[in-house]
Amino acid sequence: MIKKYKNFLIFFSSLLITLIFLELFLGYYFFQKQYTEPSALWFVLNDKISRYKGSNIDSGSYIETYDESNPFITFREDKGYKFHPFIDYSGAFSYTKNFTMDYFGFRNKENLYFDFDRNYTLIILTGGSEAMGFTHEIAIAENLEKILNEKTGKKFRVLAFAMNSYTISNEINAYVNLAYHLKPEFVITHTGYNDMLYGLLVPYNFKKLGLNYNHFTLFWLPRLYNLIGYSGYRGYAINKKGHELIVDNFLLNLKKYEDIVSSNDGELLVGIQGYNKDYVNDGLIYKEVDLLYRELTDKSASKGYTDFTKNKKIKYVDMVHSDENSSKLTAEEYAKKIIDKLKNNSK
Repeated sequence: MIKKYKNFLIFFSSLLITLIFLELFLGYYFFQKQYTEPSALWFVLNDKISRYKGSNIDSGSYIETYDESNPFITFREDKGYKFHPFIDYSGAFSYTKNFTMDYFGFRNKENLYFDFDRNYTLIILTGGSEAMGFTHEIAIAENLEKILNEKTGKKFRVLAFAMNSYTISNEINAYVNLAYHLKPEFVITHTGYNDMLYGLLVPYNFKKLGLNYNHFTLFWLPRLYNLIGYSGYRGYAINKKGHELIVDNFLLNLKKYEDIVSSNDGELLVGIQGYNKDYVNDGLIYKEVDLLYRELTDKSASKGYTDFTKNKKIKYVDMVHSDENSSKLTAEEYAKKIIDKLKNNSK
C-alpha cells in the first residue's frame, strides 16, 4: 500500500514538474517570438540597461518591411465613407462607376501631394459628390485638366479633394492639411448643396459657427461607444432653430476659405452647385433646401461666384447629381474663368 502511494506520488510529482516546464517553455517560446529575446529575464535586464544608458527604444519594435499603405483607407476594402484624421473622412465612392482612389482616399489617378518640385500650374478642386463625379465616367477635375492643357498649350494639373457629402468645413480641412504646402495657384470650390442640407439637421450651436457636418457620421458614434445598445438607422431630424443663420454663416466660411487660399498666394474660385428643382416637392427637407438656396443665390449674386443653378444646359439624373455631358459643361465654365484670370494677371 505504501509502495503504491509512493509510486503515485512520484508519478504525480513528475507530471506536475513536466507541466510546469512545458508551461515555462511555451511561455518563453512565445515571448521570444514576440520580442525576439532569448528569455524574459534577459529582456528585463536588457531593458533596464537601455534605460540606464538614457535610451528607452525597444529594438524589437523595428521591422524591415513596414506596411506603408494608408491604414484608414485600406483597413476595409468595401466602398464608402472611411474615418480619416486630419480630413474627418474620405473614401470617395460611387455605386455605379469604378475609378482610382489615391493614397488619401480621393478620386485621383496620381498622388500629387508629394510633388514638391512641380513644373505645372496646380489647381485644387473641392466639393461634394457632384464635384467628385458620383455619376460621371469622367469627373469634372479630369475634364478641367484636359480642357486647360488643350486650350492654353501649357501644363495644368488638377488635384481633386471632392468627396461624398463634404461641406465647406470639410473642404477647408482637406485643402489646409493636404495641399497648403503645395501652394496651388487656383482652388475651386464647387459647393453649397451639402451645407444647405446638413445645416438643417445640426444643433443650434453648430449653426452659429456654420459648422455643418455629414449627417451619416453620427451613425459612427454608437459603433464607437455603444455597440450593444445600437438601434440602427434613425433617419433625418430637422432642427428648426437657427435656420436664419445657415446661409450667412456658409458665406462667412466661404470668405474664410478665400482668406486662407489668398494668404497662400492662391486664388479661390467659387461655384454654387446646382440641383434638380423637379425634386423640390418630394419632401419637406427638399423644400427647405430650395428656400435656403434662393436666399443663397440672392445674397451671393454680387460676389462674382459662378451660379450653376442658372445654367439650363446642365441636366440631372437625381436630386443633385448631373449627367455625363454636364461634367464637361461644368469643367468648361471653370476653365474659362481660369484662362480669363491668367490673361488679366499677365497684363
